Amino acid sequence: MTIPLVLIITAATLGFLHTFFGVDHWLPFIAIGLARRWKLTQIVILAGVCGISHVFLSILIGSIGVAIGLTANSLMWFDSFRGDVAVVSLIGFGLAYSAWAGLRLYRGATHSHDNSYTNSDTKSLSDQGENLSINGIRLNIPKWMLFIVMTLGPCEPLIPLMLAPAVMQSWTVLGGVVTVFSVLTIGTMLAMVVLIYTGINVLNNKHFKRSAQYSDLIAGITVVGCGCLVFILGI
Repeated sequence: MTIPLVLIITAATLGFLHTFFGVDHWLPFIAIGLARRWKLTQIVILAGVCGISHVFLSILIGSIGVAIGLTANSLMWFDSFRGDVAVVSLIGFGLAYSAWAGLRLYRGATHSHDNSYTNSDTKSLSDQGENLSINGIRLNIPKWMLFIVMTLGPCEPLIPLMLAPAVMQSWTVLGGVVTVFSVLTIGTMLAMVVLIYTGINVLNNKHFKRSAQYSDLIAGITVVGCGCLVFILGI
């Protein structure tokens, strides 16, 4: 087996495995999407855009490192720093989302004893925290936070994979490694989102419907747990 083929197979394997076991690549999209009642199409598009930005930034950093001759240690140190920032951001987002959801539940319970509390009030509470208007531009906070966290997160196996063909000055192999890794990473993200989201909807029985009012709180706690798991296991 030739070295280029080994590198391509390794890129495909690591692209799949680091995404499959890296729950931060897909679980937050499912948790927040279910809580916010986003359509599957919306979640897939968001995950796809985030996946592209996630891979692109790592490719850009790796390419700059190769171009200016940085060592593997230097690049891996920077990637590790990015990973720490991404995990802290993910946990912080989860905590903030949980706090908002808890406050919304408390306000809902408080107003439930008020006869003037109507369905329109419920919708108003549900919309709070979803969008923020700045200079007339409405920003969807959960979607932007997921985008930022995913963009900050590094593709840990990619940079070492890029350095090997770069040392051999085999640019065709380098392009193949980057392409295969990117396709497997983004493809696995989307597959996990579609499969798990669809599975949960199939199992959406009365038990899930009764807990719908707690969906935002559950989503926030899930995101926090996801960040903590990534931090502890280093995945």
